Amino acid sequence: MSNLQKTSAIVLYILFIITVGITLWFYFGGDVPGSDAAGKPEPKATTVFLIWGGILMVIATVITLLFSFMNILSNPKSIKNAIIVIAIAGVLVLVCRFLLATAKPIPSLNVETTASTLKWVDTGLYITYILGGVAFLGIIFSEIYRATR
Repeated sequence: MSNLQKTSAIVLYILFIITVGITLWFYFGGDVPGSDAAGKPEPKATTVFLIWGGILMVIATVITLLFSFMNILSNPKSIKNAIIVIAIAGVLVLVCRFLLATAKPIPSLNVETTASTLKWVDTGLYITYILGGVAFLGIIFSEIYRATR
């Protein structure tokens, strides 16, 4: 095992232990006093749990982008594929934002927000639905293809 693999494994285990600890604190650490007015009390560790999730997301994003750029630099022919993927993603965001998303709030929720925020939330939801559907269809078609090959 190389030094990089050992370091990666150690970092992975440390992040896993921290995540398990925060998760246990979230579920078993008690509730914020007076937060049960809506029927569901807020755990004390909610803020820490959300911040930790954001930190993990940033770490994953930075590592993904770093290795993607390293791959592009080591293999210049892959730049064309990267540009195609970025263009498709951009078109998907534009279609979802300007053709599908609405600024209509959910009437049952008493949350005040701006029309722009509502449109961006709708955009994110539509992108999630479309990519989830594409992933599901990809799984189905690849299984059918392997079964008939």
